[in-house]
Amino acid sequence: MSGYCRSILLNEMAGGSMIATELTDIRRELAQIGNNINQIAKRVNSGEDTDISRLPEIINDLRDEINKKLARVR
Repeated sequence: MSGYCRSILLNEMAGGSMIATELTDIRRELAQIGNNINQIAKRVNSGEDTDISRLPEIINDLRDEINKKLARVR
């Protein structure tokens, strides 16, 4: 049964491999976002003067990119 399910999920006609690729890309982007946020937090917590004024704009742009990728998967 698991072999059958796997073949259905990965079937090109069902878009399985495309979905897997898109989800892998989204996971990679989210990891990069997390790393960037951790770097910002480290600098802020260490007292370093850090300009985060553009951060909301950057987050919105990243959210839009992720939503575009998710729309292709749906």
